[in-house]
Amino acid sequence: MGRSRAKRVFGITLPSDSPSQKTDVAKTDEFRYESLPGDAPELYRNLYEVIRSGDRSKLAVKPEETVNVLKLIELVKRSSEEGKIIPVSEA
Repeated sequence: MGRSRAKRVFGITLPSDSPSQKTDVAKTDEFRYESLPGDAPELYRNLYEVIRSGDRSKLAVKPEETVNVLKLIELVKRSSEEGKIIPVSEA
């Protein structure tokens, strides 16, 4: 018996046949997105320290960065619902 391939997705390892690893687009294309290395515990430690100290300048992830990512997620959702490409300028 061969070993099944596994892939790291969003910080966790999933079996190669996991539906979370692929998205069907028009039932013809398959896309796989690798997770970038991250350190969630360090992110939460940073948030804890910023809350305790009150020094927002030490935030590892700035509020503006979070807002920009949320805008992109909303554009992707809208693009999927409308079935068309939506320019980032509409964010």
